[in-house]
Amino acid sequence: MKVIFSICALLLLCDCAHAAPGTPAATASPNGNIVGGVPITDLTGNLAPLSPNSVLYSQTDMAAYLLGPGDTISITVTPQDRYSLPSVPITQSGDFDYPRLGDIQANGLTVTQLKAVVEQKLGQFCVNPDVTIVVTGLRPQPVYVTGGVASPRILDVRAASTVAKAITLAGGANDQNMLSRVTIFRGAQTLHADVYKILIDGEDNGQNLLLQANDLIVVPVNTAKIDVLGAVNSAGVYPLQQSGGNEGPMRMSDALSQAGGVAREGARVHEVRLIRDGPDGKPAMTKYDYGKYMQYGDMTQNPVLQDKDMIVVPDAQHVAGFGDLFQYFSVYGIFKAL
Repeated sequence: MKVIFSICALLLLCDCAHAAPGTPAATASPNGNIVGGVPITDLTGNLAPLSPNSVLYSQTDMAAYLLGPGDTISITVTPQDRYSLPSVPITQSGDFDYPRLGDIQANGLTVTQLKAVVEQKLGQFCVNPDVTIVVTGLRPQPVYVTGGVASPRILDVRAASTVAKAITLAGGANDQNMLSRVTIFRGAQTLHADVYKILIDGEDNGQNLLLQANDLIVVPVNTAKIDVLGAVNSAGVYPLQQSGGNEGPMRMSDALSQAGGVAREGARVHEVRLIRDGPDGKPAMTKYDYGKYMQYGDMTQNPVLQDKDMIVVPDAQHVAGFGDLFQYFSVYGIFKAL
């Protein structure tokens, strides 16, 4: 019954871990494709887009906005209202058709610059025209956020202007530790950003990159994991990644810290077991005197961990006999298969 209970508890615990929000690992190549040959443009079927018209601008932002293909504008001319145009789309050529004036190039101009062009041309037909131009529809300028975020989606670069904003609008990272390893694919460029400090600690470390249209932001998905059982405060399955954005390999002390620390009363810290596959591919158990690390900082008793390691902290009534070894290896086999 003891073996069955432990295995069932582990399965339940792992099911809970897998039920956490997340997406399958997505790796992108510099040509802008998700591995598997799916182009970025095909992501629109799976990622929810943010409407460009939902983006709010300050007057300063709109004054600097450069018009381009896909934008829609309205032109009001006073007092000669017959020259007004309620809705004018800017074509893929970057221009628009203005009755009597012909094609007017708008691409790359601000609203103020285009206003001056229209007023100059209208001066041929009316005296001192007063032109007001308003951007009524913003062209899509997508950025794509995928990987280990709560809600992978397409955003508009005018809302998601930085890596940190994009990840926040995509629901945040499933594993905060992965925020130190964000990758941005921009055409043939591959960029990297560590936004852990700004999103978790509120400190700007200068890596919160400004985004450009069509950028692909990938937050890594941490699939490597370890299992911590026995006399700890929060036994369970944990990612093989140091917490707090810390660099360097994960050790036994890091795993026990993630598990809430050793339950001091009754914990046999001098007999901590580490189970992992041996050279022959079969599970092997090594005993560590973790108490020496706790008391003297002996790093030989604080090993570096690997994917699928299982750590067991025995309690005072628990002596690892044959039955216990069978139980450990049985649970390890289930954990390894997850």
